[in-house]
Amino acid sequence: MAITPMRTSNTGPLIERVHRESHPFQWAREALINAKEAGATQVEFGVEWHAVERLGVYRRTIADDGSGMAYDEIEKFLNTFGGGGKPIGEVHQNYGIGVKTSLLPWNKHGLVVISVKDGDESLVWLQHDPATGEYGLRRIPATDETGRDTIEHVVEPSLIDDLDWSEAIPDFIRKAGHGTVLILLGNEPDEDTVLGDHDREEGRPHALRHYLNTRVWDFVKDMDVKVLEFRTQDREQWPRVRAGAFSGSGAAAHRRTVVGAKASIVQPVPDRDFAICTGTTHVSAGAAGLGAKIHWWLWQEDRPNLFSGHFPKNGYVAALYNQELYDRTEHHASYRSFGISHKAVREKLWIIVEPEPFDSGIKAGVYPDSSRSRLLVAGSALAGANLPMADWGAQFADNLPKEIADALAAATAGGTGSVDSEWRDRLLERFGSRWRIPRWIASPNGHRGIELTQRGGHPGARAAAKARKKPSSAGGGSGGRNGEPAVGKPGGTVSGRAARIGAGIPEYTIVPASEMDEPEMLAEYLVESSVHPTGVVRVNVQHPALAEVIVTWQNAYPDHLAESIADEIGDVYGQVAAAKVAHSEHYRGKYDPRTIEEMRSSKALTMALLGLMAEDAMIATRLGGKYGRRKAA
Repeated sequence: MAITPMRTSNTGPLIERVHRESHPFQWAREALINAKEAGATQVEFGVEWHAVERLGVYRRTIADDGSGMAYDEIEKFLNTFGGGGKPIGEVHQNYGIGVKTSLLPWNKHGLVVISVKDGDESLVWLQHDPATGEYGLRRIPATDETGRDTIEHVVEPSLIDDLDWSEAIPDFIRKAGHGTVLILLGNEPDEDTVLGDHDREEGRPHALRHYLNTRVWDFVKDMDVKVLEFRTQDREQWPRVRAGAFSGSGAAAHRRTVVGAKASIVQPVPDRDFAICTGTTHVSAGAAGLGAKIHWWLWQEDRPNLFSGHFPKNGYVAALYNQELYDRTEHHASYRSFGISHKAVREKLWIIVEPEPFDSGIKAGVYPDSSRSRLLVAGSALAGANLPMADWGAQFADNLPKEIADALAAATAGGTGSVDSEWRDRLLERFGSRWRIPRWIASPNGHRGIELTQRGGHPGARAAAKARKKPSSAGGGSGGRNGEPAVGKPGGTVSGRAARIGAGIPEYTIVPASEMDEPEMLAEYLVESSVHPTGVVRVNVQHPALAEVIVTWQNAYPDHLAESIADEIGDVYGQVAAAKVAHSEHYRGKYDPRTIEEMRSSKALTMALLGLMAEDAMIATRLGGKYGRRKAA
C-alpha cells in the first residue's frame, strides 16, 4: 500500500519547545554523539580564532574528523528536521534533530556548518527568520563557474561577511581529508559564545569539560576529545590572538582532555593508586519487574582536593544508558533512598544505576525522551514515568554490600563518642544516692595504704550540687568524677579509708560490628582501664535492632537531618547502656561478683536494650525538642 508521507512544517515552535525541555550543555552532548556516530577519532571544542583577531568576538567551535558530508548531502541533512545523515530513528537511536534543537534557539544569528569529504569543502549557514519564526538555510551570494553572480544555500568556505571561513577548518581535519566544523554565532553578530548559552548560566570556564566528564560514561576512550578553556572568566584577560595563547606557565588558554565519568571515578590522578572497591547488584521494580544493575564504587580513603573544574570531587547517583549518564545528583535524599545517610560515605560513594533498555519485542524497558535529557519507562505499570529509583534503592538498601555497610558503621561510630558531662551530671544528681558503692578513698587520717586509680570530687563539690538543688531522696553529688585522683584500691602508699561513694558512670562508644568482641551483640561492657577509669560500653551500630530504629526515626524527619538523627539515637542507646552498667554497681556487695558480671554481660546488656519502649520515649523527646514535629505518616 502506497501512501504520501506526512511532511514537517512550522518547525520553529517545535525546535524551541524541545530546547526548553533539554538540560544545559545538551548541545555539547549532541555534537559529541554526532561525531562518534560519524566515526571520529578526534574532537575539539575550540575557538574561532579568525573572528577573535578580526572582530574581537569569541565564538565556540566544535570540530571532528568524522566522515563529513559531501556538497550534495549537506543541504539535505541540515535543512531537514530529522536529518543529520538519517531520519528520526527508533527509541535507542540519535534522532538527527539534537544539534538543531539544542543549538539554534540560542544561535539565531547563525550556526555555520563546514564539512569536508574527500577533500571537498562545503559550507551552510543555518539561522532564524524573525518574520516567520522559522529556522532554515541562509541564502548566500556566490559566483558560479562561469563568473555569474548567484544565490546559493551551499558554498565553498570563503570570504563571507568580512571573514574567511576557510580559516575555521583545523589542521587535523585537512590532514584527514574529512570532518565537520560547527561555528556558533550566538543571537547577535558580536556575541561571545565560547562560554555557552548565556540564558542557561553555562559560563564558568571549566563548566563544559565538567559536563562532558559527567555525561559521557566510557566511549571517549575511543576518541581524543579536547576542550579549549580560558584561564579566567574575565573577558579582559582572554587572549587576543591565537599565537602564544597556549604557551608559558601563565598561559591564557589550555586544551584539556575529556576522560569520561568512569575514568574520573576509578583513576582521576595520574601515577597515583587509591584504595577503591566496587561491585554490582541486580534489582527490579514495578509489577512488570523492570530490572536494573546497580554498579557502585567506594573510595576507602579521602580523595585529594585536585579536581576543581575537571570532574566532581564527591560521589553522585546517576542512571547509565547507552554509555551516557542521566539524572545525575549528589543530593542527600537520593542517597537516602539507597540506604546511605552519612555525608562521609556519600562523598566517597558513586552509585550508577543501569536499567534494562527498551526491548521492542516485549515493548518494555527504558528509553530517553525526545530532548535526550532524561530517561522514561515504557511497557509496564510505570509506563511514561520517571525511573523508579526509590524502589531500586530500597532493594539495594536491604542488601547493602558489606564494604558499604562497614563504611557506614565506621562513619556512624564517629571514633570515640562518650557520655557528655552535662548528661552525666544530671544523671548523678538524680540517681547518685541510689548508686552508692564501697570504695577506698584518699584521706590524711586513713589507716590503710591505697593505690589511686580514679579521679574524685573537688572539695565542696557535694555542697555545690546541693546549692543547685535541694536535697531529696533522689539527690546526689558529682559521684567521684572530677578533680585529681582520689579513689583507689588497697596496696599503695597513699593514706586511705573505706567509704561509700557515688558510682562512676562508664563511658560509651558507638562502634561497627568489627570492633565488638561479640559482633552479634548490641552492646558490651569493658571494665575500667587507664583509658577508661570507669569502664566503657560499646554499642554496635550495625546490630539489626539499632539499625532498624535509626531508619525508622530518619524516615520520620526530613532527609537532611538523617545523619544528625543517627548520631542522636546512638547517644541515647549509649547513655542508656552506660546507666544500666552504672546501676549494677549498686548491687556489688549484695550479690556474688559473678552475678554482677552476668548482669552486665553482652547478652544481658543486649536483652536490656531490646524492646524499644524506653529508648523510643527518650528519642521522641530529644528529637522533638531539637527538630520539631515529625512528618505525617
